[in-house]
Amino acid sequence: MFRAVGIEADMRELATQGAALPYILTLITCAAFAVFGLYGLSGAADIRRLPLLRAGLVSIAVIYLYRATVSGGIAAVRDGDTVQIVFAAIALLIGLCYAYGAFVQRHSTTPAPRAARTTPRARA
Repeated sequence: MFRAVGIEADMRELATQGAALPYILTLITCAAFAVFGLYGLSGAADIRRLPLLRAGLVSIAVIYLYRATVSGGIAAVRDGDTVQIVFAAIALLIGLCYAYGAFVQRHSTTPAPRAARTTPRARA
């Protein structure tokens, strides 16, 4: 994966020096993707509702859409780098899915109209 994202040489050099940084970065990345997945499952109501669900979904969508467009996506299309174009397309698709989920969350959490209150009847 390091090769695919273009940081293989840097990570290999750090690993040969005995630095734990490549492993720590990999664990942090895995943890972030796990949290993203949990928020996706929570937005789909497959697991319990997580705190700040809508804000989390919007933030994750922004991260993916930023990756797909500004951070490499547009430049990859311009340069014709097929691997990066595929990564950008996947990030775009995932970002749109999270954005749709945030949109649906927004409309599904609006309060329902209250039922008409009835006054209790006096017992005879």
